[in-house]
Amino acid sequence: MRRLTRAAVAGLFGLLAVLAAGLIAVVQFAASIPRAAAVAFAPADAIVVLTGGLGRLDEGIALRDRGFGKRLFISGVHPG
Repeated sequence: MRRLTRAAVAGLFGLLAVLAAGLIAVVQFAASIPRAAAVAFAPADAIVVLTGGLGRLDEGIALRDRGFGKRLFISGVHPG
């Protein structure tokens, strides 16, 4: 019975070590992702806005006004 307990404790420590290594790997991966502010965007030929959601048109116009695209295309599929 005592050996089973030692084996269970050893298995638990092994599991915790694997979980800790996985957590460290995830944190290192997340830290290596470049921040959005550091990414430079080149102006596009056009910005395409798909209708149907709140604020999509306003956001498309704002992007065009900030120079992210030369033209703004608005596309919708609703018959009205």
